[in-house]
Amino acid sequence: MKTPTQRLFSLLKEYKGLVFISCIAAVLFVMGRTGVSLFIGEFINDIFIAQNYSSLNIKQVLVLFAFGFLWSGAQYTMYLFSGKLAIRISHQLRERIYKKIIKLPMSYYHQNSSSNLLSITSNDITLVESFLMTIMVQLLAQPLTVIVIVSAMFTINWQLSLYFLILGPIIGVFLGLVGAKIQKIGSNMQENVAQITKVFSETMRHIQIIKGFNFEKVEIDNFKNKNNLQLSLSDQEIKIRLVALPMSDFLGITAIILILSLGAVGIQLGIATASDVTKFVAMAIILSEPISSSNQLILIVKKLGPSAKRIFDIIDTEEETDTHIKKFDHIKGDITFKDVSFSYNKDQVVLKNISLEIKAKETIALVGYSGSGKSSLISLIPKFYVPNTGEVLIDGQNTLDYNLSSIRQNISIVSQDTSLFSDTIYNNIKLSKPEATMEEIITAAKIANAHEFISLHTEGYHRYVGDQGNNLSVGERQRIILARAILRNPAILILDEPTSSLDADSESKITKALENIYGQQTTIIIAHKLATIENADKIVVMKEGEVLEIGSHNELITLDSYYNKLYHAQNL
Repeated sequence: MKTPTQRLFSLLKEYKGLVFISCIAAVLFVMGRTGVSLFIGEFINDIFIAQNYSSLNIKQVLVLFAFGFLWSGAQYTMYLFSGKLAIRISHQLRERIYKKIIKLPMSYYHQNSSSNLLSITSNDITLVESFLMTIMVQLLAQPLTVIVIVSAMFTINWQLSLYFLILGPIIGVFLGLVGAKIQKIGSNMQENVAQITKVFSETMRHIQIIKGFNFEKVEIDNFKNKNNLQLSLSDQEIKIRLVALPMSDFLGITAIILILSLGAVGIQLGIATASDVTKFVAMAIILSEPISSSNQLILIVKKLGPSAKRIFDIIDTEEETDTHIKKFDHIKGDITFKDVSFSYNKDQVVLKNISLEIKAKETIALVGYSGSGKSSLISLIPKFYVPNTGEVLIDGQNTLDYNLSSIRQNISIVSQDTSLFSDTIYNNIKLSKPEATMEEIITAAKIANAHEFISLHTEGYHRYVGDQGNNLSVGERQRIILARAILRNPAILILDEPTSSLDADSESKITKALENIYGQQTTIIIAHKLATIENADKIVVMKEGEVLEIGSHNELITLDSYYNKLYHAQNL
């Protein structure tokens, strides 16, 4: 099985043209480098060593210029096409991750934070892109430079070359130890960056709560702890990484000193000439750069591993499957829960043997304290989750046997979360039915008691709602969300505490809007404010994951029931 880093490199196959041009440019780059080093040695020998200053060889100068131009031109081309390659692969990875995020089951979000996903799409992919920007330099040009120049050294004087190569194993062992340490720290750093991103994300989302409860100091301290950990990890990483750079440079300098020293001895012993030593020094200077940068290559590759793993962990996560061929052509709206049990994890059962029948076009209210299982129950209808045991039936058919899309296109959901997309009112309403006409959108807005406030603004339906709808009041946002749900004309309408965060006036308008559509579809309401669901056809009382009582308001209120106690507790 391929490692995450190997899988990352395998993406290069999809861009063979860019890789080919980059490779050709890398080869030309090495030829230019090598040519400069060889002819500089010749030039120094012919002019300075021979002290032949009067006979400047113009051809040698032109050849040096030609190799220098080849070096710089090929370097530009190599970086250009490596950059194009990096941009396209990072673009592909972001797209694949986003598509995956959209298709992941709800259970994934129940277990993983959104900030972790944000960290991967920004920090990890940025690191991958940075590496790929110089991939041809690091993985092809630098090693090829070493191979070509060392081979040239052997053709000039194999005895001196053998002495020079003594440094190779020393450099390899040193960089291997440093790289292993960097990989461990790099993995911890990336994980901690995800935690910092999470703190930022939650602070932005809950800034009003933080300020309202004078919670600033607690949050600042929380952020400081994570940021200080990042500082500590960064300090460790930079100390290790930066010691590698001067150490590699020192080894390069040592190589030149070794050549000069061995060259002097070699000349005395008759195994080398001054010309050999001059050429060796010129080539060693060129060779010192890839030797020094080899530490950067190892360190980046070591850091690349954890990032690639995090990226492919998301890409490999099993998607929400929609493989069933059977589709609902038309849904009437009958819903049956038959002995349904459900849990998000093995330790806590959320729903226990629920059996419940809901007739088409009935209005059903689910009531009970928080944690009683109401939201979990309705999440089984659109197959956000599936029951551990039992069956959920729509029109007498088990939903597990039917295509996801055909079920969900017949359902509209209004939740207590009043966030909208950062777009216009028009586009936010139209989201549920992209082919809707303006007339249909206005009709839905009127039913939702939203048309009046929309029309009062100069931009009307083309008004920008702001980030998460912040240009609108909570009540206005909720009415737009309700208009979106109504526009679809669903067979099943699910309302998850639609008025829980509204003021009295907004609650009244939403309640009136809902009364306009009761009986037109199967409506399931989760409500904490029991006064808002007195007209429901049936009230289902839940407690600790079980159905405790079922009946109309009038039936339950006259009994010594759990509902009676809940109702009177709210209306004292």
